[in-house]
Amino acid sequence: MDRLKQFHDEFADIPVVVEFRNASWVSEDVFELMRIEHLGYCCVDEPRLRGLMPDTAITTSQIGYVRFHGRNADKWWAHLESHDRYDYLYSESELEEWLPKVREIVENTEQVFLFFNNHYEGKAVQNAQLLSRMLELNSCVIE
Repeated sequence: MDRLKQFHDEFADIPVVVEFRNASWVSEDVFELMRIEHLGYCCVDEPRLRGLMPDTAITTSQIGYVRFHGRNADKWWAHLESHDRYDYLYSESELEEWLPKVREIVENTEQVFLFFNNHYEGKAVQNAQLLSRMLELNSCVIE
C-alpha cells in the first residue's frame, strides 16, 4: 500500500495504470487509495483460476483500462513456453460478456484502452477487430 502511495509522486506528470496479478489486491481499501492517488486500475480477463484477478469493471481514475490475457486455463500454470499461456482465441460470446463492463468503464472515464494480450499467432488482432465490431467502433488502433 505504501508503494502505491509513492506512485503518484514518482509519476506525477504521467498517467499510471496498475495491473495486479493476485486477487488478494481486490479490496475497497486498495481501490479507494487508487482513487485518491489518481492511479488507474487495470481490469483483466484471464482464466478463472483460484488466486487470479476477477473480471470486473472497476474504475479508479479517468483512464479505463482492460487487458484480455485469454482464458487458456490448461496452460496457464503448466506450459513449456511462456507464450503458450496466451494461446487463446476468444469466442464472440466470451467477448459479449464484456460489452456491459466496457460500457460502464466508458461512462466513468475520459479515456479507455482495451488491450489483447492473447497474442500467439495473431489472435489478439482477430479479437481486437471482433470486439471493435461488437462495440460498433468506427476506428480501432491495433498495435
